[in-house]
Amino acid sequence: MNLFKNKLHYVFAALLLLDIAYSFHQHTQVELDGDMASVALPSPSYQKVLEDPFGLSVLFNHEKYAAPNRFFAHFSMSAYFKTVPSLFQSISTPIDSVYLAAAAGKTVIQAALIYLLALYISRQGKPTGKKWLLAAVLITPLFQTAGYNGLMGIIDKSVDYTFFYALSMIPLLLFFYPFFTSLYSEKPFDKSWALKLSLLFLAVVMAFNGPLVPGVVIITCTMIVVHLFLIQYRKSITGSFVQRIIKSIIPLNGTMLALLFFVGMLCLYSLYLGTHNLENNGSIPLLDRYARMPFGLLEIFTQKIGMPLLLIALAVNFLIIHKYHRQETEAIKMMRLFKGLLLFSILYILILPLGGYRAYRPDILRRDTIQPVLLCLFFMFGYSTYYIIQQVVFAPKKFYYGFVTLILLIFTIADAPIDADNACEKKALQAIADSPLDVVEVNADCKVMAWDKITDPKHSRVNGEMLYLWGITDRPKLYYQK
Repeated sequence: MNLFKNKLHYVFAALLLLDIAYSFHQHTQVELDGDMASVALPSPSYQKVLEDPFGLSVLFNHEKYAAPNRFFAHFSMSAYFKTVPSLFQSISTPIDSVYLAAAAGKTVIQAALIYLLALYISRQGKPTGKKWLLAAVLITPLFQTAGYNGLMGIIDKSVDYTFFYALSMIPLLLFFYPFFTSLYSEKPFDKSWALKLSLLFLAVVMAFNGPLVPGVVIITCTMIVVHLFLIQYRKSITGSFVQRIIKSIIPLNGTMLALLFFVGMLCLYSLYLGTHNLENNGSIPLLDRYARMPFGLLEIFTQKIGMPLLLIALAVNFLIIHKYHRQETEAIKMMRLFKGLLLFSILYILILPLGGYRAYRPDILRRDTIQPVLLCLFFMFGYSTYYIIQQVVFAPKKFYYGFVTLILLIFTIADAPIDADNACEKKALQAIADSPLDVVEVNADCKVMAWDKITDPKHSRVNGEMLYLWGITDRPKLYYQK
């Protein structure tokens, strides 16, 4: 038995590698989305954001254009799909190279998020370390490519959404990790200049990278500052109310506050830029947006068992910790952290309707918009399970191991293999490539690099230019479907 325990981390490492390889295979089976070419080429509507990374034309000239506060999301996707597919063409056809590039991008983002969540849980950065491997194994099955992806997926089937949502979570988690370790361990925020400069760079990237991050940053920074202030305020028991406030502010770490203030102001500016986003046209009244939110929650919790199962597992963990370990210092700190994450999740959900309305997301709450909340839940499940396995001693623990294994197995089995969803699309692209015509009629009963079938050839112009850039066609072509 001891020999098995000593070798268990090798089993965990093998399982992780298998899961990453399996995920990559799944991602290769997914069709291309309708915004991919528009962002990557880019289309004329997205050219402005690449020319004006920090929205200065909005600030000084009050211009309105698409995605003024999302430069890094657009830049990363454009740069990636203009270069990486060609690298795969040494081992694949031009058509397959695009799908391989999309799958590789999704897989790397997924692996990075698993790494960072396991880092937060174990506070060990070495991927070969036993603690990190345990943490990673606990959260990896929650990353669904099929199964529950439509309701709680982090890596979206749309590569465009993956770059705009999941990818934006990486700099966010990197930025706040030094704050997390300092606050959680109650140690001074004494960081090197190299790290401070890195945090400044990450602050800029976060502020202009995707639709979710600015709101997340503002809530998180506010909660951190309030938390630090209340700690000092409770220590200051003498003097008037004003004197206690002053005494509570003076001891706060200046470097930490300066970094939080800097990123907070950048994100406020980013939110201001977002009010000039042309893509927000067609909004509905704010009260109507709030009225639609319960339907979004209902769908997430009732369509499949994934989210209820995760919450059940969390409830079991909380009960075990409360019954067997609630007096331990680590357990007290962990539960305090979880309360903070729950408060963050509530505040985040409450401000979501303020971000505008999109007709394709009628109920506001969806897997993409609640991604920060999902990552909080993944972390809470992983950390509480990790803590019970590592620290809590109780008689029926062998049954708990069985319970955790069952939960992870359900998620693993649910993430079933994806049929070749893109087989029809690949055939259509090959037909476009083989055709001698400049305007090709595609006889395929599937979408071709679009959200819906393209019935007007001029609507395929950007796609045609992208296919030419990838070397799939020998010249830009238009195509349509009856």
